[in-house]
Amino acid sequence: MTLTSSEMTRLRADLAATLPDQGTVTRPSAASFDKETLEYAENAGTEVWSGACRVQPTGSDRVVAYGEQPITVRSYHATLPHDADGIEVDDVLVLSSSVDADLVGRALRVLDVQPSSLEAARRLLVEDQLG
Repeated sequence: MTLTSSEMTRLRADLAATLPDQGTVTRPSAASFDKETLEYAENAGTEVWSGACRVQPTGSDRVVAYGEQPITVRSYHATLPHDADGIEVDDVLVLSSSVDADLVGRALRVLDVQPSSLEAARRLLVEDQLG
């Protein structure tokens, strides 16, 4: 099935209307070493994308050992507009607003950038370490 240009534009607009959250994807950069204080300073990273999105749990939580402490890792699917380009594995999605207030401010690490045959949306698999 091939969609016309106007049908694709309509599909993308309809999808955009279903994105209730706002987020920013950044690419982390290595910490820098301050020779004066002898400490590492975290760098803010580079913004890759910002805009409307939708984040939904996949329903597959898992508990892993981190040192001697168990932590829960929760996976989510993040849906972004089709033109959210340049996102890579290990980038970080942070929501600035969400219908789920518990997700605001959490760092969701990108595990996979999933292709879409219709090119109507960009879908990410992200995870959150709940600690």
